Amino acid sequence: ALRRRNYHHLAALVADIPGSRVLWPTLPEFAAPYVFPLWVDAPARSYQAVRRSGVPVFRWDDVWG
Repeated sequence: ALRRRNYHHLAALVADIPGSRVLWPTLPEFAAPYVFPLWVDAPARSYQAVRRSGVPVFRWDDVWG
């Protein structure tokens, strides 16, 4: 329940950030996400600043096949 609540809280906080979107704005009934998936159109512009601010952020911008 805490993970779901945190997820919804984060989704509300980032909802209006231009150039980004929550990958799953609505969670399935029993989902308890371990991470918060956020799509950022231009990650190179903000990634390092977000890391320096203390947010534990990681990038998955390479498609592995």
